[in-house]
Amino acid sequence: MSPKPFFAPFFAPFAALALAAVAGTASAQRLVDYAQLDGSSESWTVVAVRALGDPRAAAPAPLVSATYTRWADGEAGGLGAVYRFGLPTGEHAASIGVGAGVNGYRSTAGGRIDSDTGLSGRLQAESYGPAPGGHYYVLGQASTFRNGWLATAQYDPAPWPVAFELTHYAETGYRATTAALRLAIGRSGWWLRAGAIDDTGGTRGFVGVAYNGF
Repeated sequence: MSPKPFFAPFFAPFAALALAAVAGTASAQRLVDYAQLDGSSESWTVVAVRALGDPRAAAPAPLVSATYTRWADGEAGGLGAVYRFGLPTGEHAASIGVGAGVNGYRSTAGGRIDSDTGLSGRLQAESYGPAPGGHYYVLGQASTFRNGWLATAQYDPAPWPVAFELTHYAETGYRATTAALRLAIGRSGWWLRAGAIDDTGGTRGFVGVAYNGF
């Protein structure tokens, strides 16, 4: 079996979201406050987040989110809500959050069907603010569904139109580390993404697009 190329044909979902971004920027800015689609040779992932209130308010608004991931022999998704509490941290904004969600998972790896569906409890903590030469953002999340957890750190070197991101995700039977470079594309809040994913299946490249209205 010949090896798969580093960047493989995932262009259909990527092109569809890119087209929707160009056609619906104005409406998307309030339909969601954060949206992301990444695609690689093995999988593609969609994330959408909406603040129930002003996303830039001093008191952090509650969040609702939706995620979906598809790979060759399986899929997973979830819907959730988190209520956030602001912390007094001076020039560095910070919050903690608690919430709940509903999740689903299905895999047919090895010819065996493995599926799981259920409610989940969720915790998160985040902070952002000034850093040497730019700005930072860090986020930690945990879920009772399949013992999932995520940690991400971002650095934005002002005034350059680029940002750097490192994320680690783990759950029962799976782990992945993602390194990404983001490039602003001229429209406020819109970014192109490219980088590498290292998970239990190996290392591969990915590309994506994201909108951040926070």
